[in-house]
Amino acid sequence: MKSQHRDSPELEMKVVKTRRHYNKTKGWLVME
Repeated sequence: MKSQHRDSPELEMKVVKTRRHYNKTKGWLVME
């Protein structure tokens, strides 16, 4: 599930907002 989790901590903070929206649609980032 964390196969796409290769972003840097700083970039992840930005991406996490987009990913959080993704987890609603995809549901593959439910751990975050």
